[in-house]
Amino acid sequence: MNRPDTTPYIDRDLSWLAFNHRVLREAADPDVPLFDRLGFLAIFSSNLDEFFRVRVGALRTRVRSGEGGREASREASGLLQRIRERTVAQQEEFGALLRDEILPRLAAEGIELVDDGEVPDSARGELDRIYRE
Repeated sequence: MNRPDTTPYIDRDLSWLAFNHRVLREAADPDVPLFDRLGFLAIFSSNLDEFFRVRVGALRTRVRSGEGGREASREASGLLQRIRERTVAQQEEFGALLRDEILPRLAAEGIELVDDGEVPDSARGELDRIYRE
């Protein structure tokens, strides 16, 4: 008879996503200085990029190759779905935080994020000099 596994187990990928969500929550803390909050957003985003390159890539390979058999492939597919659900929610939280809190507070301090195409030609030389220094 098959009994359910009763050992406490948290998948390492889901645990890692929970950790990265705590980084995002630091960015949401209004008691954290503004530039530190922006830094936490950058760390969250960079972490998530690496997570997808390494962990999600490996899971996708496992599903495509059938590595470990049908059951392992099915488990990996289920895990990919849970990862997707959590990361979509976290990305929505990230976007709302950036759009509704961080960018307006930066603008209030006279700092605006602009796309490269929005930079006037007259400012490009000075910006290039500042960047290189």
